[in-house]
Amino acid sequence: EQCVPPAGSAAIFAAFVMLLDWERLVSKFPGTEPARHAQYMIAFTQEKKLKKFEPALESYRKCTWGGYAGAAQQRIAELNQKKLVALTERVFLTSEKPAVKLTSRNLEKVAVRVYRVNLETYFRRMHTIVGVENLDTALIEPDKTFDVPVKDYEKYRECETALELPFAGAGTYVVNVAEEDFEATTLVVVSDLALISKASRNGVFAFVQDMNAKKPVADT
Repeated sequence: EQCVPPAGSAAIFAAFVMLLDWERLVSKFPGTEPARHAQYMIAFTQEKKLKKFEPALESYRKCTWGGYAGAAQQRIAELNQKKLVALTERVFLTSEKPAVKLTSRNLEKVAVRVYRVNLETYFRRMHTIVGVENLDTALIEPDKTFDVPVKDYEKYRECETALELPFAGAGTYVVNVAEEDFEATTLVVVSDLALISKASRNGVFAFVQDMNAKKPVADT
């Protein structure tokens, strides 16, 4: 598929120029190793630089010979597969809106279930908080349920969505995100408390600080 030079971004325009050079190489030296490499780079540039996914898939399918055939098949498989990853990037203060980062592909919307967890009870029982997000929630009634459309959805595109969570106040929450047979779970912690430690040759001094008030917490 012949592309039209895009306006605006210099990086995109440069990618378009390289694309034309590779197309000329494939046309002039068919069946050679440089042409095989150029055919793969045509597809890779269409996918990664120009975000032209349908043309990219067509170009990958033309990589049927040489050392790039395997890599092309991997890209075709990944572009056609569904993907769902949920990630909590940090602890949130009570003055902030907690959010989960969703990375997805080929999913138009997801169902979200939120479960409030008593982290102290879990820790006293298990002596760790590792794995709390893997709790079996199938038989537990969620505290919140809602559907979220995937931002900027386009078939084959890897999308990132900032999923804001509808709760306020300190607490620990297990957030389950699902779409048919795909699901991802992450732990969200909302707390103003942080453990501050200072070390010297003579020992370690530690205290709990309220990060919103910017002062130590009494009796800790």
